[in-house]
Amino acid sequence: MFLRKQCSGGRNPAPNSERFSRRVARKASISVRRNLFELSNHNVAASIFLAKNLLGYKNVVECIREDGTPIRIERVNIKRLTDEELAEYERLLKKATDSQSDEG
Repeated sequence: MFLRKQCSGGRNPAPNSERFSRRVARKASISVRRNLFELSNHNVAASIFLAKNLLGYKNVVECIREDGTPIRIERVNIKRLTDEELAEYERLLKKATDSQSDEG
């Protein structure tokens, strides 16, 4: 009812519903963006969200060699390892991640 009254007596006598929907969505988007921008002054998560979605920032982890070439990371299927190989694998991982091993 409200839509018909507004459309029939307003500036634009016969807008189609798709155009009206786009206009409403645009206004809602602007409102959400404005509120999020204000919230970002006090909320780090809102700031990060805006940076990623509006400015195109990404979380990137680069694994490169000293010469600048990328290191290829592959998945490891540990189900194929024997018990002895798995024990050795666990030992090596522990040694590589143990913070005390660097102080040695």
